[in-house]
Amino acid sequence: LGFLTLLVYGLFKYYRWVATYPKGLFPLPFIGNMLEIDFKAPYKSLKRIGKLNNGMYTSFAPNPVVYITDPHILKEASITVTISLVGQRSRRCKKCSL
Repeated sequence: LGFLTLLVYGLFKYYRWVATYPKGLFPLPFIGNMLEIDFKAPYKSLKRIGKLNNGMYTSFAPNPVVYITDPHILKEASITVTISLVGQRSRRCKKCSL
């Protein structure tokens, strides 16, 4: 009973963590989306999945990787990240005598 409770709790925590990433294929614990990717031509699989998910999705293999296949979304994401980093100094530069 204790093992079953621990297993259910672990699955609940895993899928709550998965929900924080952009939508993608349904990941399985420990192997992620490895069954969905053709390793002889992975670019074809990733392109197909990108079309299904409107240009941005997360693949778990088993760690999460966010793929952006739409150039418009990529441009918007890069501008957003650049704007949020403007004016910030890295930790290394704070020690510099500039």
